[in-house]
Amino acid sequence: MSPRSTDRLLAAAQWLAGRAPRRAYPYALEGVRLAQAEFALGTGDPEQLALMLNVQAYIEADLGLMDAAHVSFRRAYEHAAGGQSLATQLRVLNNHALLYLAAGAHDAAERRLELALAIADESGADFPPEYRVAPLTNLAQSLTARGEHDRALHLLDTHRAEELAPGQEAAVYLPIVRAEAHLGLAHRARTLERPQEAQAHLAAALEALASTRRLPRPQNPVMLDADHAVIEGRLLDEQGRHAEAAALLGRALARAAGRYAHGEARLSLARGQALLRARDLPAARSELQAALAWHERLGHTPGRLQALEALAALAESEGQAAEALAWTKQLVATLRGQLATQTRRDAPEDVGPADTQALRAQLEAAETLARRDPLTGLANRRQLDDLLPGLVQQATLLRRPLSVLFVDIDHFKHVNDRHSHAVGDRVLRRVAATLREIGDPEALAARYGGEELLLALPDVPLGEAERLAQRLRGQIDRLTWPDQRPERVTISLGVTQVREDDSALTLLARADALLYAAKQAGRNRVAAAP
Repeated sequence: MSPRSTDRLLAAAQWLAGRAPRRAYPYALEGVRLAQAEFALGTGDPEQLALMLNVQAYIEADLGLMDAAHVSFRRAYEHAAGGQSLATQLRVLNNHALLYLAAGAHDAAERRLELALAIADESGADFPPEYRVAPLTNLAQSLTARGEHDRALHLLDTHRAEELAPGQEAAVYLPIVRAEAHLGLAHRARTLERPQEAQAHLAAALEALASTRRLPRPQNPVMLDADHAVIEGRLLDEQGRHAEAAALLGRALARAAGRYAHGEARLSLARGQALLRARDLPAARSELQAALAWHERLGHTPGRLQALEALAALAESEGQAAEALAWTKQLVATLRGQLATQTRRDAPEDVGPADTQALRAQLEAAETLARRDPLTGLANRRQLDDLLPGLVQQATLLRRPLSVLFVDIDHFKHVNDRHSHAVGDRVLRRVAATLREIGDPEALAARYGGEELLLALPDVPLGEAERLAQRLRGQIDRLTWPDQRPERVTISLGVTQVREDDSALTLLARADALLYAAKQAGRNRVAAAP
């Protein structure tokens, strides 16, 4: 199929993405398949492949396939960085940041948004100003989400955000972010018993929200409608008009149903909170439980925390101590999980133009430190745990093959004990390098732990994976070592292919069992089974 066909698939997927994501997904998948085929033949454009993967990831996120979306966004950025279009790099960075923001991972999100802004700022006057608006808006949104309301407004004022793309669709979300920041400041002022200050911020929020009516409506207004309704509902809530807020949010929720999953999640949570304040407890319980289910499915940690907190408060208000304790335990467990995987940094003091190369280096260094094994250069266990579920999710959903090679270096303890740990490290590095070489660019090569390595091969059926495993085993067996230290190194491998009902855990467990069988059968061999 011609590149023009890929263009048509991209256009169809983009048009449908915000309207009917389930219908859009097949177009995106076929576009990615064609773009990958062209790229492999040397006739493809890395920017085209990056754009297709970006749309695929955006749709996967909207469908709640968060693990798959992270995989697609990372691949999109790798291809975008290999092309010439800075606009494509910026778009991918911005969209991936939104996924991290939804999960409450502000550190990862803000690194990407700051790099996107630096790309725009250093590209000069020829770079379309509207491209600066999206990362700027989302960076302000991130600051607001973690309570830095003053800094969010300062960021927008310093960049003169509304002047970047006056009257254009790109600027339509800026007033909503301003309104949200002022709402946060109003709530803080009310808590500190400063009624006049609170009233001033409420008035500023109302003015910002009203200004959206003077801006052009986007081509797909459902996202704007949902976000606008959430802020409008919060404004009514702050004024004590809880029943009105719940009714308004209910109407917006009906409009978003089946069209904007992230909007449904936010609206459901806001409506549940308004119903709780209105003391309509049965309706509040039902809505908050629905909101919790939404946020769990979409991987929205902040929303999940708010829903759990509200459900605990509801149960306590009814005198249901055991139920309140159960919700609180879930809340604490979620917080612990978030603290174990996320880091928080101070908001940036310098919100002006940044050095793009320095920010690229910071992003790459952070990614490398968090996700690369320092000895072998392969993905580490954390990276494997992050990416393999997404690969399994994509494979099972799309009914495409995904094979796994589980590798163990035979008698590795003997190598360390007889020759030293330095020799053992050298063996690990060479085996890891050979493993990486036999996989294609889309393969995931990782150090599972100790002397165990893993290679995940998307779109590779079991038979082909077994042949690769035998080739790898033979290559390792034929390696020569300086001073014959060690004299010989062999490996054992377990090879399997994803099943329709697999998770990452069940796939790994099966590969591990096959690896054990290979070792029990005498080592230096391959055991393969579906």
